[in-house]
Amino acid sequence: MSLARTSLLLSAAAALLVTTGCSAPVIRLTWSRPPLLPITTAQKVGLDVAKGTAVVTPNAAIGTVLGLTQGQVMNKDMSVEALRIELKGQLQNMGFAVVDKSQADVIIKVVPTAWEYQLQPGTLTSGRGRLDIQVDVFDLHGTASQAIFHDAYWARNTGDHLGEPEVMVRASGLVITRFLEDLQPQRVSAKVEMDDSDPVVKPGLELCRSNQFEAAYLALSQAVNKKPDSSAALYDLGIMAEVRGSYDEAEDLLRRATTYSQKPIYFTALERVRAAKVDAAGMQGH
Repeated sequence: MSLARTSLLLSAAAALLVTTGCSAPVIRLTWSRPPLLPITTAQKVGLDVAKGTAVVTPNAAIGTVLGLTQGQVMNKDMSVEALRIELKGQLQNMGFAVVDKSQADVIIKVVPTAWEYQLQPGTLTSGRGRLDIQVDVFDLHGTASQAIFHDAYWARNTGDHLGEPEVMVRASGLVITRFLEDLQPQRVSAKVEMDDSDPVVKPGLELCRSNQFEAAYLALSQAVNKKPDSSAALYDLGIMAEVRGSYDEAEDLLRRATTYSQKPIYFTALERVRAAKVDAAGMQGH
């Protein structure tokens, strides 16, 4: 791992330190998780925003009647054009080339699945609406008949004196934004408790309390050299390795710690580090 990469991860990972009296420090780690939908701006995108083909059921018909009594006069299919405009515009703003489906590398298919709207009491122009959609993405250079991504999204919006059509447009924009967030890396975080059960780790944890994480790493390395069978020293050094983005080293240290002690925080950390390794590999690929 390069020094620049390590420094970047260090500054991002150890974002916050929380201490309570003389107890063991708790560090908040943050890192980037790769996009849920791995498509890039190098791929040309075609859009398929269309009405659903669901058969009207008695329950759906009853729902329509109830909607009318609450002020709803529009149905989900009337959101198609707003969804298409929002999806195209937001993709273009993100740098994607939106092309005809015949020229596309991937197809994003969006189908509205539900629309609910209810007037605010005592008004005929202010209300609250919720729009649900289903999204499928197809790779035309892979198995075009099988979606590489499938999920459902929903968004709720309100409008004062705007009417149902404008609330639907607003909800369309918000639900598309929520879908497109899955094309971006996600920031995730976790609070990590250090282990102060062995006096040998005290110097390292004192440095942790003052946010001196590189110095703490060196001090805890000395603790492990001095007492290699200390589960607390192995665990705490593993956490400092995690802070530095050295996930292979962190995994090895944490695994060794679990051979000496079965503390739940050790296994939680080991699972987190293994997941972070996968995320880091995904980010490099992205």
